[in-house]
Amino acid sequence: MSPPRSSSESDYLGQQIGAVRQTLTGLGFTKLRTVEAFSTEAKGTVLKIAPTGTVAVDTQITITVSKGPAPTSSSPATSLSTSAPSASTQAP
Repeated sequence: MSPPRSSSESDYLGQQIGAVRQTLTGLGFTKLRTVEAFSTEAKGTVLKIAPTGTVAVDTQITITVSKGPAPTSSSPATSLSTSAPSASTQAP
């Protein structure tokens, strides 16, 4: 069994997921799980890592990464309809 490794969440927050995965793999962590969450941060930015501190290299590390801003609800589309002229606008 490999000795435990230490990691601090602040070392990775704000970085891109590819760089973080590469660093953690280089430290010997083999069980990396990525979870996406809506955020105002750019897509692919690391938002959270758990667990942190001194953990065994075979511990699953969950990396929460931004998938960009949440979609906004738009107002219903309005459509123009064509209707028959009303009786008051018809020619006699």
